[in-house]
Amino acid sequence: LKKRCPEGLSIGVIAVAGNGTSEKVSAALQKEMERNAGRSHKGQVVISKMVAGERAADLVAKIRIYRFNTLILGPGWDSSSVEQFAAFARQSNVLLISGDADLAAKGPAVTLALVDSKPKIMINVEAAKIQGARFDSKLLRHAELVK
Repeated sequence: LKKRCPEGLSIGVIAVAGNGTSEKVSAALQKEMERNAGRSHKGQVVISKMVAGERAADLVAKIRIYRFNTLILGPGWDSSSVEQFAAFARQSNVLLISGDADLAAKGPAVTLALVDSKPKIMINVEAAKIQGARFDSKLLRHAELVK
């Protein structure tokens, strides 16, 4: 983690502006992360910020300014937008995380979702490799690998 994020873990929570569900879920996630603001994880300081916009292309410019090394997509993004975020993640070595199982193969390296009312971890192996992510074999044993 120190190698990947030498300045700390900087997380962007990305919401769809004007989408009540996306804004509500993203705000709740951001609030939860703020409770841990300034604490360290494995020696890394964790900071986070919520960013909202209507178009992925517009948000990518903001994301560059904040220098996030991890993006968590709030609900409501369409496939085309997710693919734009994934392209940015590939180019910038940013870890992309989603909560929508239907988007797991579209570019997020990690998807955390409820499937049939059960929590599921999905790892997109190709996306993770391109985004520079490595996962412990213990986690991989519990995850569904997506190609």
